[in-house]
Amino acid sequence: MVIIILVVVLLILGPQKIPALFKALGQSVGEFKKGARESEEEDSKAKAKSKKKKAAAPKEEEKEE
Repeated sequence: MVIIILVVVLLILGPQKIPALFKALGQSVGEFKKGARESEEEDSKAKAKSKKKKAAAPKEEEKEE
């Protein structure tokens, strides 16, 4: 099945455009992974910040009493 798809792509685009196509595809995958990694880092920072706020809240309540 994959071989058939590759043959059709080769016939449609020609052998000169195939490397450019795969280069663009590789760059797109790289950008997607970069975005996903940055999103995970932001989420982990937000969770850590949230935990710090929750941990600090009881200390402030104790001081008021």
